[in-house]
Amino acid sequence: PSARNIQNRKYVVLDNIDDEVADACNGQSWVSTAPLMMMGLIDPTVNKWAETDMAIAFEQVVLEAVELGLGTCWIGAFDEGKIKRIIGAPENMRVYALLSIGYPETNPSQMTSKKPIDEIWSKDKYKW
Repeated sequence: PSARNIQNRKYVVLDNIDDEVADACNGQSWVSTAPLMMMGLIDPTVNKWAETDMAIAFEQVVLEAVELGLGTCWIGAFDEGKIKRIIGAPENMRVYALLSIGYPETNPSQMTSKKPIDEIWSKDKYKW
């Protein structure tokens, strides 16, 4: 997906997630256990829909990963400046999000309970 087909994004894939990357992820050391990390970068000055486009694209990667038996974790807690230095990203680009990709140790659907559907869904009118 890309608003007006601008395709205003870049992806960087790391296959060596070292301590420097984990440190840049606010010290979340578990990120270095994943075999891959995908980074999504946008230039927010080019297109006001850049964040939405990247979010949709990342979620498509998440869905495909599940289809392939892989697990993912969307990482939003990171030091953007450190990440940009690690990958050599230019100043105008914004690191939107990171996505760790690997083989899950457990079935994610068994990890946490979800709210009942009637608590998150309503018909015709907003219901709290």
